[in-house]
Amino acid sequence: MTYRIVCAWCGKDLGKKEAPSSSDQTLAEPITHSMCTECFEKILDSLSSDPDEIYKTNDH
Repeated sequence: MTYRIVCAWCGKDLGKKEAPSSSDQTLAEPITHSMCTECFEKILDSLSSDPDEIYKTNDH
């Protein structure tokens, strides 16, 4: 069975991976989640930033 891998933060398609099938599988193309490089870097940057900046938007 092939699983589609999607970034849990932005939804970017990260490819596919072969995995064992499950007897209770109901989706034709099951999805699993990971994190893309861009989202990972944003999270790392936010951890080293001022905590108050994490919750601010770019809308001024």
